[in-house]
Formats: sequence, C-alpha cells, structure tokens
Amino acid sequence: MAANRDAAARQIAAGAPAGQQPGLIAHIVAGLVLLARKVIALVTAFLKALAEAWTRGREGLRRMRESIARFRSGLVHRVKRWPEARRLRRLATAADLPGHGDGLTLGDRVAHWARLLPAPGRFGQVSRRSRWYRPASRTSLAAGQLPAVQDGVRWIMDRAVDGGPGPDALRHLAALRAAGLDVDSDVAERLSAAAPELGDDPHGTVRYAARYAETAGQRLRDLEAASAGGTPDADLEVAAARVEAQQARQEAARLQQAYAAALPDAVLGTLSEVREMGPGTTATLVTTPDSDPDAVRALTDIARYVPRDWLSPTEARFIGARGGDAGAYDPRTATATIADLGDGGRRAAAHALLAHLQQHSPDLVAAEEAFHFTRTHRGRVGARRRTALDQLLARLFSDRAVDGGDGDLVPLGLATLFSGDWYEDDDLRAFLLGLLATR
Repeated sequence: MAANRDAAARQIAAGAPAGQQPGLIAHIVAGLVLLARKVIALVTAFLKALAEAWTRGREGLRRMRESIARFRSGLVHRVKRWPEARRLRRLATAADLPGHGDGLTLGDRVAHWARLLPAPGRFGQVSRRSRWYRPASRTSLAAGQLPAVQDGVRWIMDRAVDGGPGPDALRHLAALRAAGLDVDSDVAERLSAAAPELGDDPHGTVRYAARYAETAGQRLRDLEAASAGGTPDADLEVAAARVEAQQARQEAARLQQAYAAALPDAVLGTLSEVREMGPGTTATLVTTPDSDPDAVRALTDIARYVPRDWLSPTEARFIGARGGDAGAYDPRTATATIADLGDGGRRAAAHALLAHLQQHSPDLVAAEEAFHFTRTHRGRVGARRRTALDQLLARLFSDRAVDGGDGDLVPLGLATLFSGDWYEDDDLRAFLLGLLATR
C-alpha cells in the first residue's frame, strides 16, 4: 500500500514544475492517507452491517454480491466529491503555490484601486453645476428684493431612474470590490500559513467542508427513511452513511475552528500593511463614566480592527457601553449593548461599534446602500427590479429581523469576522475588505 501510495502521489504531482514536486508530494501523500482512512472506515462499517445481515439469514450470496456492487459503485461516485478529493485536485494543478505575477506589493495594488475612488465623503456621488438662491432675510423679501443667485458645483448622489446606483456609483463600487479582492488574496495566504490544513483556498475549503457535511447528513436521513419504509438493502448502507456523516461533521467543525481562530489576526495583519489600524493618539474611543468595564474592554478590542481614520472624527469617538443579554446599538444615546455569546462579546461589540461609526461616515452608508441594491435587484441600469434576498445574504441574516437594507449590512458583515462565517460569501467579504482598506 505504501508503494502504491507513493506512486500515486508522484503521478498526481507530475504536472507541477520539477523544483516544486518534492513539497507537493509530501502534501499529496498526507491527503491520500486521510482519504484511505476514510474509505477504510466506511467499508468496515458496511461490511459489519452485511455480516450481521448474513448471520441473521436475511441475505443470500447473490444478494450480498449485488449489495457490495451497489455500495462500491456509490462509494466511487461520492469519493470524487469529498473535501479530501478536492484538496488533491488542487494539489494536482499546483493551485496552492500563490504568487502575484505583476510583482506589485499589496499596498501598490490597493493604491491603484484607491485612485479610482472619489475623495472621502464623496462615495457614490457626482458633481453637477447648478444655480440656486442664497438665503435671504425676511426684511429684504418684504421689501420686494429677490434673493441673490449663486452659480457653482454641488455634489449629489448618483442615482438611476430606478432609484439604484447610477454609472458613477457602480464604478466606485467596482473599484471597492476589486481592492477587496486583492486584500482577500493576501488574507488567504496568511490563513494558509497560520493553518496549513486549510490549504491554498481557506475560504473555499471551509465552505466546501460545511456543504459536504450538510449533504452527508441529508443522505443519512434519506437512507434511514428508506430503511424504515422497507426499501431493500437500504439498511445495509445506513451504518456506512452514519460513519461518513459523523466524520464530515467533525472535519467541518475542525476546519471551521481553525479558520475562526486564525482569521482575525490574518485580516488585521493584512490591513496593517495598507493603512493605520486601531486607536491612535487622538483617535481613541472615549466611553461614558457609567459604562460597563467588560463592555468597554470588548469595544476597545474590536477598535483594533477598525481603520484609524474612522475613529478620528470627534463625534465618532464618544460612545456608551453596557452589558446585556442581546447585542444592540441605540443611535439616539450612542449606547452599545454588549452580549457575551461565548466569544467575549466580540461579535456584539463589532456590530455595535460599526453601527456607531457609520452614523458619522457617509461613505459607509453610501457604499452599503449601493452594495445592497446590487445584491437585491436584477436587470439593466435604470430598469432593475427587486428580487428576493439572495441565498448567501439570507444565510447571513437568517437570525435577524432585517435583510441588511436598513444600515445593518456592514455591522453584521464585520461581526461575521469574529464568528468564523466569513467564508460564506466571497462578494460580501471583498466588499467589506475594500471598505476597510480604502475608505
């Protein structure tokens, strides 16, 4: 078996450059070992169930051969969709050898996209030359004097006739997403280095494992229902399906735990290369005297993941903090309620802090509105129609009474950084990283 395994590893790595093959072969051998162990566990469970059926006299020799043939055929078909097989396919194409052919640093690539964005406070806006009346006093109006007319440039939101973002606003959004994609590629490299089990595509690896666990669980439930309904031979595959579903859940949980543990530091490290992050000399959160100490600590911790420019406005720095059973933010009193959901209050603090900061940042609100519109409307610009919330955003907002359209999308999106759910939506992740890197 060892000889066959090594030969298979060399065959899989044959397409990679000769200098890269030794490192690839080591990863491929490890993947083949995991694959073999999983196959052995499933076959063992199936054969035990088959032996029990034979002992009870329920199966004849011909029926046993047919059952084995069906199990083998189904197993060969499913192996191709296992996360371990996906990993081997990526290794076969040497996909986990990242690099940027343009030779530019991350800062240079982000700066390129930032030059395509407007000045701070002008996201999604266009300039229009117009004339308007200047303010006049009641006395002059009563005397019959017309107000003076002023001619100049005004900035207005770029909106199409359908109420959504116009061409300029869409260009701003496209540049923001492109910057986020470049940042995300660096985040992925840091995640791969911090958690090698995630491979070269950490987001995709965790997402694929989670989807596979759901599929394996659904297959087990279908087989159990078929067995209870008297379908022939279904009960023989239930034992193997139970083992497969259990292993899939454990593997998905292991990968998601590693992903969630490494993600915040990877994001912070990447963004720190692009701009100053976290509190500074004057850009520091100031909490009210009656604030809860634990809530203040949670907010202060989350502030490290926020661009320093976002904390600079005086009105953005003052916030109240208190503990509670559910996280919330009250814009009238600028008070954050922090609930510890087993993560030290990080998710609730991230949501509350971003909800507070976007009250004082028109760019965040404008970008959020444009992004939400593009995800919930379809059609050509000027004739787009509302559609149902897409599946990925629906998953994100499944436990909320909102769909992100009331200014909650950015706060909820950043909160997923600390819940380990950032792998769910590539587009939302690029959007959030673009905001954090450029605005």
